[in-house]
Amino acid sequence: MECCPYCKKPQTGLVLQVKGYQYSECDNCDLLYQNPQPDVAALEQFYAGYKAVKSREGCGYLDETTLSRFQTEKKLSISELGLDPALFAGKKLLDVGCANGAFLDLAGRYGADAMGIDVSAELIAEAKSRGLNCSVATIDEVRGSFDIICLWDVLEHICNPGDFLQQVSDKLNPGGILFIQTPRYGRIARLFGAEWRYLLPVEHVILYSVEAIMKILKDFGLVSKEWISFGSGCTTGVVGGVYKNVFDKLAKETKNGDTLVIYAVKER
Repeated sequence: MECCPYCKKPQTGLVLQVKGYQYSECDNCDLLYQNPQPDVAALEQFYAGYKAVKSREGCGYLDETTLSRFQTEKKLSISELGLDPALFAGKKLLDVGCANGAFLDLAGRYGADAMGIDVSAELIAEAKSRGLNCSVATIDEVRGSFDIICLWDVLEHICNPGDFLQQVSDKLNPGGILFIQTPRYGRIARLFGAEWRYLLPVEHVILYSVEAIMKILKDFGLVSKEWISFGSGCTTGVVGGVYKNVFDKLAKETKNGDTLVIYAVKER
């Protein structure tokens, strides 16, 4: 049994068994983490074949024919956060975990000076084939500073969130903007238990509650200005048609969704 990967205190809460792996809850941080955390070799092996894994799961955002779905979701999130896409114009932007470049493409069309990084050579090659500025790298290998940093579906993959967010904060200019999208450990997750859709070993190593992520961000001078949530936790294969639409709408309207999007600013 490992300690919490953020506060380093022993596991004190719920324990879930998922596909032969274990997730533990930290009552101090209010986050859920894979326990033990996967080692570097396991992660490298997993991400070497990441696109094939996602394709088997039916994740269309990595499919060339469905990139627009990802972009439509991001456009909607930016709007629901109360932001004007014009804020991207002329800004230096870093998209961490850019995959095959769906948001890089969108940010470029919004007028940003955008670059991306990812650990998957296969996905970076796809993005480069469309003329996008990106490379195989980790956050600690990036040089320079940025006006906007995006962590779309990234934070849940990070084993050392403290070190990672320090790097993000260091590379974000004062007054700069941070976007985060990540699974939300909260009411819906607890209702689903071990069947929650975002419990995906090996890749999802830490899942955060709203309270946990807001507190952690403040530790690095990053203050949330607005957040939204969406998703009822019901996949089309489980609940379809009008019922899924109703559940998803209710989750969004009550801000109880199991997916979280945050707009934060570096204030120091």
